Amino acid sequence: MAVVSQNGGLLTGGVVPAGYITKAPYNVTLHLIADGGGTIADATCPVSTLTASAGCSFVGPASTSQGLRLAAASNLQAGSYVRVAAPPYPGPSTLVQGTYSDRLTVTLSAAP
Repeated sequence: MAVVSQNGGLLTGGVVPAGYITKAPYNVTLHLIADGGGTIADATCPVSTLTASAGCSFVGPASTSQGLRLAAASNLQAGSYVRVAAPPYPGPSTLVQGTYSDRLTVTLSAAP
């Protein structure tokens, strides 16, 4: 399973005054549980590392050699999830007021 972020952060449009920014960081977690619950794959990355040119361990698109993988052949089970979390924004610049959004694309690939 792999994830790609369209913007590398939560993005809003508009004019950017000095000392302000229009992109807010957040984290993405993949938690995969295999058949029987015995195998678990778990990783968290800053969304800025989920763009095509970045280096998160589960940046997509998924393939037999790319993404977060379960160690054995399995079906994803209940309790598997993709979590998006944004801690309080620490700065250094101030976020512009507005509606922020990003698009995450999640892909799956079967291993041979």
